[in-house]
Amino acid sequence: MTVFLVIGAIGLLLLLASLVFGDVLEIPDFFISTTAFGAALTGFGAIGLIVSNDALRFLLATVAAVALGALVQLVITRARSSEVSSIGYDLVGALGTLTATTGPSSGEVRLDDSREIETRLAYSEDWLEPGARVEVVALDGSRVEVRAVDRSR
Repeated sequence: MTVFLVIGAIGLLLLLASLVFGDVLEIPDFFISTTAFGAALTGFGAIGLIVSNDALRFLLATVAAVALGALVQLVITRARSSEVSSIGYDLVGALGTLTATTGPSSGEVRLDDSREIETRLAYSEDWLEPGARVEVVALDGSRVEVRAVDRSR
C-alpha cells in the first residue's frame, strides 16, 4: 500500500511540475510526454491504493495505469499536431514577401494575412532573396515552409 502511495505521489508531483514548467521537462524524441508519464504514475498509485494487496489486482492496476498514460499521450499528441488550432487559422496557401535571404535552414517572411502582425521564421528548399514573393506550403511549429511564386500573383 505504501508503494502505491509513493508512486502516486511521484506521479502527482511530475504532473504538477509539467504544468508549471511546461515543455522544459520534455525529453526530445522520447516516446511519451512528461505529462502522460505523470498521469500514468498517478493513475497507477491511485488504482493500486483502491484495489491493493492482491497479485491479480496489481496486474489490473498496471493495465489501467498504462491505458490511462496511453490515453493522455494520445490527447497530447493530437493537440500538438494540430497546427491550425495553435494559431486559430490555417496559413497554408498564404502569400507573403521575404524580409531576409531564405534557404533550407533559415529565413524570414512577412505574410499578407491581416492577422499576421509580425514576421515569421521561414525556410525554403531553394535559396531565395529578400523581396521575393512566396507562398506558404507547410507549417513546422511556428516556422513556415515557403516556395517562390510568380510575381503576378
